[in-house]
Amino acid sequence: MNNEITTNNFHRVLRNEPEGFFTQLLPTKDQLSIFKNCKDRVQEVLEIKLEEKYGTKPKFRLQGSWAYGTCNVPNREGQEIDFDYGCYLPEKCFSGDQENDAEVLIGHVKQCLSQLCFDQNWKLDDKNPSCLRIRGFMVDAHFDIPLYAVPDDMFNDLKDVPISSRKNSDIVESNESFDGLSNRKYEGSLNFSEDTQPQDLSTFFGESSFNRSSDTINLSESFESNQFDSAQKNESTQPSIKDISLIRNDGRWKVSNCERVREWFLKECSKLPGEGQQLRSIVRYIKAWRDYDFNPEHRKAPTSLALMILTVDTYEYTQQRDDKALIQVVSMLPDRFVQDVTCKDIKDHETEVFNDYEDNTYEYRAEDSRLAKQFYESLEYCSTKATVAKQCLALLKASLGNKITDNEDLVSISVKEINSKPVQVAATAAILPSQIGG
Repeated sequence: MNNEITTNNFHRVLRNEPEGFFTQLLPTKDQLSIFKNCKDRVQEVLEIKLEEKYGTKPKFRLQGSWAYGTCNVPNREGQEIDFDYGCYLPEKCFSGDQENDAEVLIGHVKQCLSQLCFDQNWKLDDKNPSCLRIRGFMVDAHFDIPLYAVPDDMFNDLKDVPISSRKNSDIVESNESFDGLSNRKYEGSLNFSEDTQPQDLSTFFGESSFNRSSDTINLSESFESNQFDSAQKNESTQPSIKDISLIRNDGRWKVSNCERVREWFLKECSKLPGEGQQLRSIVRYIKAWRDYDFNPEHRKAPTSLALMILTVDTYEYTQQRDDKALIQVVSMLPDRFVQDVTCKDIKDHETEVFNDYEDNTYEYRAEDSRLAKQFYESLEYCSTKATVAKQCLALLKASLGNKITDNEDLVSISVKEINSKPVQVAATAAILPSQIGG
């Protein structure tokens, strides 16, 4: 006797092209091209001017969701795509007087970028203490340039990629989205799989990469060879990934775990089928839920890093069933949100709490849990109780927003009529004020 519960299938609502939620969350071909043009101009100016100032040409690294391959477009009106491109200088460039070093560096970079923004009719924004921000190059987007002091051995291990040698401007053809890169090959790239891998974005944008780190390894080959294992064994002979120092606009130097987090997440992806493609998709969906459901005017929302950690901890690979994989992760969120979110695998940050809301911790965690429970109940109803596709799509829209398709053909209904009340959802979701996506 088969005791398996009959469930509906809404995988295609999430993954169908071009209507699927995944596709709708991806940056477009035009957005990619504009970001790359802005990046090249910023990098060219800073390379020239900072080398004149410090005698060392800076190097640059993708940051945040662009480094992880999980960047979403806005899921609400008023949100913005956040493109982070870190500018790295070796510690030897600085005197040791951190406040004075920061003042000199920030002042010099501001001067360089102010002229660039004037020439391009962009706007330089220095209100964020953690970075310099450029606006005006594209609607609903901003470009952040955080500045870092990096241990000398780590800096030396970064490969310099001169702008003049980058030939990626013709990579993205008309009507291709972010994931459309997956169907193309270009010189110096790694093999593409089902979606655009983080290392392929690294090549497209022409960032510096470590000669030895896991983000430069072709992870698709690691399942057929010992390449990844051998790279790990040889790490002891190479400079290790360390914390670096974020040089803030207020003169403070703050320890940054950005490279540690990137190393951790890409290693987690490397352990999974498809190089973690489905895992990254689930991270995207949960971030999109956060962007749609949380009101940033009222309170701080869970960070992307906290959501990534929780997803990695609870994710189970489910072939060709993003809906089941999503339900599995979300089912665990209500309980996990009320606990400390930590990650034992982020080196030197094993006990750091990533959902610390300071004086509001108890209240905000309880609300995180409540909203996650509502999300889970909606997903579970779609899977096990909805008897018509329209019902399923309405619940998904209530949780994830209007990027969910109206195409009922993408829902496979297997559940028969039952005597249970549907999950209660608001007729319309609350309008949220400006919020940052990404």
